[in-house]
Amino acid sequence: MRFSQFFLIPFLFLGLWGSVLIGQIPQYTFMKGVIPPIDSTKGNNLPAFDTLRVLYVFVRFRNGEEPEQGIPQWPMNRREAPAFGRDWLAPSPDKLPGKSLSQYFQEASLGRFIYWGDIYPDIIVLDSSIAWYHSQGGYSACSREIIRKMDASGKVNWRLYDNWGKASGKWIKSPDKMIDHLAVIYRTTPPAIDSKCAWLGSGGGIAGLQGGVEWIKDSLFVHGGNLMSGLIVNGGGTGDPNETMKTLKHETAHFLTLFHYSATNDRSGGPDLGTHGGWGLASASGSSSIAVNSWDRDWLGWSKFNQTLDPDSIKEAIITLGDFITTGASIKIKVPDVQDEWYLLEYHANIGAFDEVDKDSKALFILHQTGAQGPHHLDVEEADGKFDYELIEQTDTRCCGRHWRLRKKYSNPLIGYGDRDVLHLDKDGDGKLNRNDASGIPVFMVDQDGEEEIIHYLGDGRDGFTDQSGRNEFSIATNPSSASNGSKLRDPISRLNGLQIKVLSQTDSSITFFYKANHFQIDRNVRWSGIVELNDSLTLIQNTDMYLVPSATFLKMNDTFPGGHLQIRAGGKLFMQRGSTLTIQNKGTLTLHPGAKIYMEKRSRIVIEKGGRMNYLQGQVVFLGKGSKIVEYP
Repeated sequence: MRFSQFFLIPFLFLGLWGSVLIGQIPQYTFMKGVIPPIDSTKGNNLPAFDTLRVLYVFVRFRNGEEPEQGIPQWPMNRREAPAFGRDWLAPSPDKLPGKSLSQYFQEASLGRFIYWGDIYPDIIVLDSSIAWYHSQGGYSACSREIIRKMDASGKVNWRLYDNWGKASGKWIKSPDKMIDHLAVIYRTTPPAIDSKCAWLGSGGGIAGLQGGVEWIKDSLFVHGGNLMSGLIVNGGGTGDPNETMKTLKHETAHFLTLFHYSATNDRSGGPDLGTHGGWGLASASGSSSIAVNSWDRDWLGWSKFNQTLDPDSIKEAIITLGDFITTGASIKIKVPDVQDEWYLLEYHANIGAFDEVDKDSKALFILHQTGAQGPHHLDVEEADGKFDYELIEQTDTRCCGRHWRLRKKYSNPLIGYGDRDVLHLDKDGDGKLNRNDASGIPVFMVDQDGEEEIIHYLGDGRDGFTDQSGRNEFSIATNPSSASNGSKLRDPISRLNGLQIKVLSQTDSSITFFYKANHFQIDRNVRWSGIVELNDSLTLIQNTDMYLVPSATFLKMNDTFPGGHLQIRAGGKLFMQRGSTLTIQNKGTLTLHPGAKIYMEKRSRIVIEKGGRMNYLQGQVVFLGKGSKIVEYP
């Protein structure tokens, strides 16, 4: 691995953990990202570079089909397009209104993609009833009528919106007869207009016009299929225009990156399969931030990771990162011993216009990517931890009606829930999880201080790592743990990989952290659930406790709560220093495969409680000191 182009200073680093001598550690400073040459293959159904001229049109249903009052920014009698449309869309490529969608893509792409365009001057009023459109195919019938009305008006020069085509898989700035991008914004959220797009009835969007091919003037056409000539959002007049802009951003993102994050089409897989809980082009409007992420930029060729650290070759480093949003600086760490897993590190200093991960704090955020082709799963490793929750009651909440209230019950760093996850809860208390239990709606939590907050996919700045004690380290012993368990699909195995990231210092523009590839120490008490696999030498340091415990988190639908199962594979070793304890609780097991060893120093103990089990052969446990023993309760 080549580092010659970067700033490198070997030095003696003392006192990270007491007076331990770390030794000579390379130091790397990355204040800007790596900007690659333009790649004309980037962008799934729209080019991800140069300029894109788009057309917006605002639509409502006929009188009597929508509320007359209560929508001051878009009254029913309004004939011209709402003024807030210009807050979203720049009128030219060199005039970007602040906090607009145009500015968003300019910032996200580091100036490589300029999104601008025009707004159809009149509000299109549909002729028929919502019931009639529902009988004629829903939004597809609406789209056909909208396009025909616009074409017949003579107010659209369609040739202005046919600028791009593809040849041999590459984008070329040449007309191809198909309109590049048309966004249709509905005033309200008509219920049950389209059974195929049911989510649109509660406010939302879809990356398609839901129609067929409509021929228009100049032998051009609008293709209504998904990811073709345009998109739909609704509720444009009933909610916050800023939230509608975020929905527009989300649907537009599909034309660039195609994917949802977090494998949303398989919600039965486990607690980490949330909707779009991180930030990024495809994040939902209610996420903690809509800011671009490092996977987006790398995938689209806007900026590349400064370095991909491979633990097989880079064992230790001290790294300084500049602000990610404004410079693109980021690091990618390969997760050892597994395929296609990485940790993506970004420093958010709240400098960028859309960097709203937290408005008050500056922090290092760690994304967990699983899957080489697309993100497959992109999660946030939340510095404030993962937990098991208990249900308290259903109650009326101040923002969103009647929902569950929860309380953090136990720390569960490997397979628990974070505050960005879609929670799967045993609502009927039968000890099993079925589809009636799963929550895909906002869930409320009552924390220990009595403070109530929404925890469904929102997240907050406490998810970031800082130089503050308690939020400054990510390792196998912390909550969350750096142990790899992928996207928690089906029956995950948490592999203890020895990765450690510890924040050392930070400024308004940069953060410095220590990276280590072989930190196999448990230096605090841990509670582990699920299947945990050890292939290396792990030390449980003096007077610390390890618990293998039942989880109150499900791994999959129609399953019971899993226990804690530590498997020490051939060649793996556990060193228990004096006074340390490993406790196996009900449903838990400790298994030593042939070739595995446990070494127990003075007064260290393995405690097997009722319902727990230990599987080992004679000679695999070595007692090194007085008082070390295995205690089993009947």
